[in-house]
Amino acid sequence: MSFMFHIHNFSRKQLIALLFLSIALFAMLEGSTATTAHGAPLDLQHASWRQTVSLYQRNDCLTSEQVAYGKEIIKGLSYNSQRVLRIFCSLPALGFAQYQNIWSLLINHPLTFEQVRIFEQWSELTGTDYDLSLKAVPAISALSYAAGKTFVAFFELPDTTPGFALELIPLLNKLPAPTHQALQAMLAVKGMTAKNITTVLLTIHRLSESQAMALKAYAQLEDLDTTTLFEGLSLISRLRKEDAWNAHFLFITTQPPSKEAWDWLVMFFALPPDIQETQVATFNKGQKKQLLQGMQAGAQTLIWEINDLHALTDRFGMELSSSVLRKMPTKELRRYFHHLSPVIKVRYGNQFTSAITSRQQGTAINILREATSANRSYIASSLTSINIYALLSQGSELYDSSFRNILVPVLQRRLRDNFSDNLLLFFEAVDPTHFLVAQFITSCAQKGKLASFFPKNSQQQQQVLDLVAKSAFRDPASLLVFTATMQPLFKILKTEARSYFVQKMITAAEETNSEVARLLIAALQYYQQHQQEFLTREDQEKLSLLEQKHGRLSFAQFLQTPFAEWKQDNQLVSLSLFHPDDDGRQSFYSFARYLRQKGYVLEPAPAYSAVAISPLQRQEINTLSPQDENIGSLGLPKLFRLMETEKASVAFTRTLNHITIRHVLSVYATQEEQQDKLLNFFTSGHEMLIQRGHSYWRKEQITDPMTSLIDQNMLTQKMLKNKQRFLSIGSCGGVKVYSHLNQLFAGSVDILATIGTGLAEINTPYNTFLFEFVATHGEAATWDKVTNASTPFFQSGRGQDYLQPGSLPAILHKMFINQPATLLPPKKS
Repeated sequence: MSFMFHIHNFSRKQLIALLFLSIALFAMLEGSTATTAHGAPLDLQHASWRQTVSLYQRNDCLTSEQVAYGKEIIKGLSYNSQRVLRIFCSLPALGFAQYQNIWSLLINHPLTFEQVRIFEQWSELTGTDYDLSLKAVPAISALSYAAGKTFVAFFELPDTTPGFALELIPLLNKLPAPTHQALQAMLAVKGMTAKNITTVLLTIHRLSESQAMALKAYAQLEDLDTTTLFEGLSLISRLRKEDAWNAHFLFITTQPPSKEAWDWLVMFFALPPDIQETQVATFNKGQKKQLLQGMQAGAQTLIWEINDLHALTDRFGMELSSSVLRKMPTKELRRYFHHLSPVIKVRYGNQFTSAITSRQQGTAINILREATSANRSYIASSLTSINIYALLSQGSELYDSSFRNILVPVLQRRLRDNFSDNLLLFFEAVDPTHFLVAQFITSCAQKGKLASFFPKNSQQQQQVLDLVAKSAFRDPASLLVFTATMQPLFKILKTEARSYFVQKMITAAEETNSEVARLLIAALQYYQQHQQEFLTREDQEKLSLLEQKHGRLSFAQFLQTPFAEWKQDNQLVSLSLFHPDDDGRQSFYSFARYLRQKGYVLEPAPAYSAVAISPLQRQEINTLSPQDENIGSLGLPKLFRLMETEKASVAFTRTLNHITIRHVLSVYATQEEQQDKLLNFFTSGHEMLIQRGHSYWRKEQITDPMTSLIDQNMLTQKMLKNKQRFLSIGSCGGVKVYSHLNQLFAGSVDILATIGTGLAEINTPYNTFLFEFVATHGEAATWDKVTNASTPFFQSGRGQDYLQPGSLPAILHKMFINQPATLLPPKKS
């Protein structure tokens, strides 16, 4: 009866809310006995209820009936809502109608535990009252986690009022996470007030991610005051993305005093790129090293950006194929265009908009591709020389195309235009402390670009060679990397400089540790025995003395081929790995057409297929293999789609000289399936593994799955060494990867790779030629004979950066991993 007496005081909305609350109360009370029997949960809830009721019933404005009613309502509230209610109970005496509003509010706007704590902290601000608290509950319930941390940070400011704080919430909810981090750092600066932070909130709201991170690092400098902070914010808000990232990492890495950080913004980061270029010349040695430290630390961010622009890619840097782009909505194509640099958007904007407006999807995609490629070059050209130098020093992280085709040409132009094409002058201008010299030289060696930066003057060449030697001779791994670029380097060196370097190698062989010395002696003797055209008479005399002291090495064992073993089962099998992107697709087309022209027959390859090939799929593959040598104009795209979607592999087969040659072609699907294919390759005793397409897929296609198999002991050292295999790396190379692959294969591998650009017109015929050479030649074949027979593929300067089996890097890798060289009797004079 007493309950009915008060119901007319509730609105329609409150009545509905209370109905649901009553149902919840009934369910809770029905299960209370069982809950109590099992222990603590109800006790905790009951303790919270008692504490809340204790505060609620102290209110003299409530009747006994209203108190009794409130006790029942409080039982139905969650623990979080009870905590919020206790805050209301601590306000000056409230009437029953006000409590009715509070209960309804708590039902409709439940707070998380974190939000309850925020509400409690907010309520401690001077000036909170009932009306503001009613506004605070729904406002705080909308706070994200990041916005909540920033909201609480405002409470530390001396002039923050509860009303002002609530007004901030809509803006805070719109800010991305990096901007929240920057704003939180600003609020912690000594002397900050709510009044002065409000003057820059709009500027902060407009910051890009890179600007926000630069502001965060700047605001966290220990001795910063608010005046210097706001002056810095004005500059940071106008920084280009590349400059903002570099500033962020410089502040974090070197932790300069706030005045010095301000100077960096004024005298470098806020300036246009061309003025930055000249400004570097005014810095002292310490400032140049400090700038390089920041740029080195921030290199990864810019490398990601340049790498991801190699094509149209998704947010993970994965290339979008033509088929995906053709299906993409116009809105999505516009989004990709919008993310390009302003200069590039202006350059291509009219063409792109016209194509989109006239619904020419293919044209719009081509323009977008062209603009993306131009954006990659634009970013490189807009960087300072010292920044490009720092990026190239991190060479292993850059895609080969980013390193060789984008950044290196820009730096070469800068050397020619600004440093008289003199690498030594450049080093002195940007890195006088030689902070990154060794890394730069090593990276250029790894990417096959060391020779590109050498001066033409003999004396200057010798000075650069001093730096090269410090980098190349420091450990076996560095020496192995260097030897891959040794011949291109020798070709551009003046005779005096070449002899100078030969002497440095001899001296290092006498003075360094045994492993480096062993490899140096082998390299020198290789040139003495096989490439005397690079040596003067005096050089040869010195090397003869070295030979008399250490013995004459035989390289014959490293030129032996495993062909006899390969042919024991009368078959030769290769596994080609393609990626489902445009480059992988085109590589597949070129290989398949070439094999068909050579008389190979297409058939299913069930052993390398992820699922069993159905009779229908087998029939489809057979219909795609007509007698015309091009397999039909529509056949290859259809075949590739079938392989990609059905996870099926195919093979091209031919019998030659009673040997069955079988080239299996597969498309990457998942890491697990790639592991299965590679495990099958090794356990089946197959001979040739071929990676085709972009170099950055090599990790997914070979190194990651092989590493995983080895870690799981599914691929053992015994399995790796039980057969000498052949590995063809058709993509752009990298000597560091060459060394890593030798290690992965436990040294039991011969490799065709390139430290330069991979060419389909070499990869396709060479891979086909090798098995045909094996099938038609006797067991006495050596890698020298293979090299001589493959000469037509490398004529007219094509593929001059390719490393073939039997080359010096191949020999040294075998020596380093598991095979000491044989000593011969001294050569008679």
